[in-house]
Amino acid sequence: MREHWAEEFVSYTEKRDTPCNRIRHVNGWLETVDIANSRCFIKSVSFDERRRHYFLGVDPGKLSERGDAVVLCGGRKTQLSDIFVIPWKQFFAAIEKSETINTYRDREYFQYKFYVREREGVWTASFRGGDQPILDVTDKRFEPKNAAAYLRSMECRSSAK
Repeated sequence: MREHWAEEFVSYTEKRDTPCNRIRHVNGWLETVDIANSRCFIKSVSFDERRRHYFLGVDPGKLSERGDAVVLCGGRKTQLSDIFVIPWKQFFAAIEKSETINTYRDREYFQYKFYVREREGVWTASFRGGDQPILDVTDKRFEPKNAAAYLRSMECRSSAK
């Protein structure tokens, strides 16, 4: 993936006078940021044009952390377009029901794999392995400007607690 969608979204949000504090990068990618005093696990998600879905892996160590929201930032080609703001507890409760999968052929590295896709106007996040939970994230999908406003509104913090 060439695009750093999460970094682009945070920069976009900062330009709209929303306080953002970058907390942690992992392997050069932004992973944790406080946006409007909400602790966010933030990830750039890749879009697979052929399969028509976003996909990502999450390190199992994230389950021991706490926060307010999971912010998935995705785009198509060169345009940031989809921001999913999912309450932290809801997202990680679904991940806990799935199983880790070895994601490399040449070495052992386990992650929780999941997909976000739109079918007939409904956006869902599905997790591989285990009980294969599915989250309806249709109402958690925003354009960048609306995602920034949502994070400022404290709605995501109140629903995550």
